Amino acid sequence: MIDIQNFLPETPTHPGEILADELEARNITQKDFAGQIGIQKSQLNEIIKGKRSVNAELAILLEDTLHVPAT
Repeated sequence: MIDIQNFLPETPTHPGEILADELEARNITQKDFAGQIGIQKSQLNEIIKGKRSVNAELAILLEDTLHVPAT
């Protein structure tokens, strides 16, 4: 029998963490990317730091720009 009390819940990864990794791998600055997708650098920074969520519209924009699936 499995003792479920020893299992810890997984902490979901915020999309901003993945976005930060992707920008770093592509050597793109936050300022340049924000300009490229048409949002404020401060908004992008808040997403990367996990202080702002990613809505469906932004997810599609990121998908189109980075060619990374939004789902």
